[in-house]
Amino acid sequence: MAVSAKGWFLNQSIKRKIVLLITFVVTGISAFMFYFFPSQQKKVLIAETIERAEVAADLLGINFSMALGEGNFATIQRAYRSVKKIDGLEYIAIYDSDSELINAHNPNKHNIQISDALVKNSLVISDDFLMIKSDIEYDDENLGFLVIGFSLDWLNAKISSLYWTTFGVLVLLLIASLIVGGIISSFISRPLYALSNAAREVSRGNLGQRVDITTLEETGELAGAFNTMADHIAKALSDLEEERRAIEGKVADAVDESERHKQYLADSVDIILKEMQRFADGDLTMQLPDDREGEIGKLFAGFNRAVQNLRQLLLKVVELVQATNVASEEITANLVSVARGAEEQTDQTNSVAGASEQMASSSIENNNLSEQAVKMAEQAKEAASAGGDIITKTIKRMDSISTVVNNTADSVRKLGRSSSEIGEIIGVIKEIADQTNLLALNAAIEAARAGEKGRGFAVVADEVRMLAERTSDATGTIVNMIKTIQGDTDEAVNSMHQATEEVDQGKRLVDQAGDTLETIIARAEKVMEMIAHVATASKEQTSTSKQINLSIAEIHKVAEDTASRTRMITEIAQRLQSTTSDLQGLIRSFKLETSAEEQVLPPADEDPQQPESLEEEISVEMAG
Repeated sequence: MAVSAKGWFLNQSIKRKIVLLITFVVTGISAFMFYFFPSQQKKVLIAETIERAEVAADLLGINFSMALGEGNFATIQRAYRSVKKIDGLEYIAIYDSDSELINAHNPNKHNIQISDALVKNSLVISDDFLMIKSDIEYDDENLGFLVIGFSLDWLNAKISSLYWTTFGVLVLLLIASLIVGGIISSFISRPLYALSNAAREVSRGNLGQRVDITTLEETGELAGAFNTMADHIAKALSDLEEERRAIEGKVADAVDESERHKQYLADSVDIILKEMQRFADGDLTMQLPDDREGEIGKLFAGFNRAVQNLRQLLLKVVELVQATNVASEEITANLVSVARGAEEQTDQTNSVAGASEQMASSSIENNNLSEQAVKMAEQAKEAASAGGDIITKTIKRMDSISTVVNNTADSVRKLGRSSSEIGEIIGVIKEIADQTNLLALNAAIEAARAGEKGRGFAVVADEVRMLAERTSDATGTIVNMIKTIQGDTDEAVNSMHQATEEVDQGKRLVDQAGDTLETIIARAEKVMEMIAHVATASKEQTSTSKQINLSIAEIHKVAEDTASRTRMITEIAQRLQSTTSDLQGLIRSFKLETSAEEQVLPPADEDPQQPESLEEEISVEMAG
């Protein structure tokens, strides 16, 4: 069975728990230190390297800006020599404003590519290299930029060494903590082990076992409580032993008393057995002596009362037997008449049951038809409701279409206005082109007057004039296109207006269809209510018919049962007459009187005193 980590930990010894907790805490702290301190040291070293790189970049930027601005390249060489002394600097490059390399210092032949990140940012750091970019400006003019690179191999080597140093220190710390944890856990667990062993000895019956721990902390208090508990247990066992001896004495006295009672009971049993034999022989005049005391006396008195009651009961039975003979004859005669009436009642209930079953079948058929009508009405209502939902969604969609068309028309109108504004701007451009053409023509005339000196200017002026003509032609073409766009825009706006009107017309038709469906739904609900009333009435009629059938079936069953029971009671009454005769013979075997003139039962054919009525006879029998 798998055990959870919590369950496994709880099942360990206290010493092992303490060592595990200390190991866990020290391991967590060690992991944090192993990650935190080297990473912080790396951040500090990188910050120092960036600071040195920025200082070197500023120094070289100032020197290179003066060298490039004044054309003094000797200054560049002096700057190279001055920064070579900076630890870790392995790459220097100067670029013009077009990012073209002017000069580079790369003694270790590093393959350096000026990336977009370096052009956009002033600082780029990779795993083993740091590059910084500084602009070169002279008299507020950007002459290019400077890129210097620092190798980070020394930094990575230093961080790696720091990692291993930290790891070694943490391993030593973990070993020391395990040793200290073992010592501390031994101090804590040793008294607990002593208490555990002492408790085990006490559980085995060695109540003299004690724990010798005199410290004042919790373990000492626990040891004192354990010793006190052992003392109490020993005292309790001693008290129990004394109580056991006292109980053994009382048990011996109780055994002697029990023997006396046993002999008394044996004598009493002999007496009652003798009298019981007389009782078994049919002598109901027997009587136990009344000289006994206690429970035996109560038993003898109770037995005497029971025999006396039985004797009186048999005397009463003698009187009732004769009355039972007469009553059974009357019952037999009456039951024959009742049986004939029950058979006639059974025939009549069979006829009524057939008619009731036909009515129940008709009610069930009506109920099924009503339920089908209710289902069809509900389906019609659901279809109409679904149509109403579709109409509502259509109206919402038409509203959305109308909104979109109106927004599109507004956008097209804005496009027309923008086209007009563009036309105005094109007109201005055309005027500028015309003015440029005129100026180019004047410039060509002036160049011709200047002769050979103005020939180059004449070529430029001719190019400007041709450019102005092409601009004017292009402007005319754009004007024509804008006019075409404006015409198309007007047609689009008119189409949008027509579409909006068509959408509004469709929305009105959909609204009319929605109103019509709502009327259909309301009428369908009324029809469904009427059909539901009819279905309810049919169900009630069916339920009533079923109840009538059940009642008729019950009446039929009762009638049949009555006839059956009547026949059975008739047979019982006949057997009762025979039984009473046998009972008279049995009663004669009992001795019921103690006088010389004993009561003699009359023979079965004599007519003893009878009760006045059947009710009196039954009441007398119930009393007996």
